[in-house]
Amino acid sequence: FSIFNSFMMVIFLCGLVSLILMRTLKNDYAKYRSEEVLDGMDHGFGDDSGWKQIHGDVFRVPAYLTMYAACYGTGMQLIFLVFGVIMLAILGRLYVDPGAMVSAGLACYALTSIVAGYSSGSLYNQYFYPKPARNWIKCMILTATLLPMVCLCAAIGLNLVSWYFQTISVVPLKAFVWIFGIWLLFAAPLTVLGT
Repeated sequence: FSIFNSFMMVIFLCGLVSLILMRTLKNDYAKYRSEEVLDGMDHGFGDDSGWKQIHGDVFRVPAYLTMYAACYGTGMQLIFLVFGVIMLAILGRLYVDPGAMVSAGLACYALTSIVAGYSSGSLYNQYFYPKPARNWIKCMILTATLLPMVCLCAAIGLNLVSWYFQTISVVPLKAFVWIFGIWLLFAAPLTVLGT
């Protein structure tokens, strides 16, 4: 009974907020329409405030579009990567062998690189449509190397600290070479294919 009451309260509050928002937008639309009819002369409507001041900036090209598109593509890749690893964990095959979760993460990373290439490339191209996008190769290369470089720098830093304190958690060079090979043979070409 209490769950039903909570659900009905949420529905009521969403309806109330949407009603207020629709009324505000309806009034704004009527005001702007009357300004268009009156040929844009100032008739005492006052200055716009809030989002109305920046409504023309919504579709402006960002200052660092290449970095923005690469971060967007990498974020989409991480979403699909986490979803893939969770689905593999639900199937229950990752708890049998030690290191299976890391191997599944690397495999999902390599396979989801096509998502990063496609999403960053399509976002980058949207700002130049219908003209061909300039510097799309730079965007593709940044997308392919952004996450690996961040992870590589963190791994090298942690490895140096582990090596300095002579712990047993030092990652051998052979593991870095294998991971670089996976990136070079699978992840980078799939990113190029997605772009």
